Amino acid sequence: MAVNKDTKVQIDSNIQHPTARHIGRAGIACIYHESLDNSIKVCKYDDYKRYIWIEVTLGKEKLYIVACYIPHKDSNYYSRFGLDCDDPFTELCHDILSFEKLGKVLIMGDFNARVGNFQNVETFEENVVEHCLLRDSEDCVMSDYGKLLIHMLNCTNLIILNGTKAFPSTNVLTCLPSSGGGSVVDYALMLACDLSLVNVFKVGSLSPDSDHKPLYLELAIPHFTNRCHGVKDEKRCIIRPCYEKAKMYANEVENHLLKFSLSNDVKENWQHLKDIILKVGYTLRGMLVGIRCLVSM
Repeated sequence: MAVNKDTKVQIDSNIQHPTARHIGRAGIACIYHESLDNSIKVCKYDDYKRYIWIEVTLGKEKLYIVACYIPHKDSNYYSRFGLDCDDPFTELCHDILSFEKLGKVLIMGDFNARVGNFQNVETFEENVVEHCLLRDSEDCVMSDYGKLLIHMLNCTNLIILNGTKAFPSTNVLTCLPSSGGGSVVDYALMLACDLSLVNVFKVGSLSPDSDHKPLYLELAIPHFTNRCHGVKDEKRCIIRPCYEKAKMYANEVENHLLKFSLSNDVKENWQHLKDIILKVGYTLRGMLVGIRCLVSM
């Protein structure tokens, strides 16, 4: 399932006209296994389409996953919406502080911020070594947005997973544009006290259609017994999005739409949505999380 705020098509006997608002060809998506349908919901959209909050119900607990894209400082995005390009994280920071009171928080995405080897030093300056949170990154540059991101981490107590001693292989560059050079602008953020939930965190390889490497994070959630295809006699059930089937899903939806008499506007907007679906497997993987569910015997 792809969730995109800019375009909406309701697949039933009444086709809902997609909205006409688009921000370039970008979008934020959430893909999850159908067995989690009753456990996952989008609980908040950013008013300016920079991120979405996804609530995952884990028994009596909640996990809040944020898929985010913060436009770079020189983008015309800020002038278009009348936003301050020198203040990109304030709304996200306020949301984090609110959702931290409700459950665990995990943030993944492209922040267009370079933080060098810095970490959340205010919270962990005395015991950062003990927690294996010191960072060693291939990108040693600190940008203006990087300073603001570190300030947000200090306000929310979140830490950066990339390049920490706990995950040393994740210190690599995440953005490698065709024009040359490279940087780390894609991060996974969470509270240090939740670090024990992380089974796997790694940086993937570049795909042909993106200059960003995907981030993959696998969580071990204890006591999560939520109906994984009715599996009761297996210790583990791995739930991951199948990115390779994006084209098949898009074609199935298109075949369904062709059964109706559609206006040219609907056809045009469907094509925009289809393009997003086909790119999800490559360009949006870094915003998604594979959840390892521990199913009780």
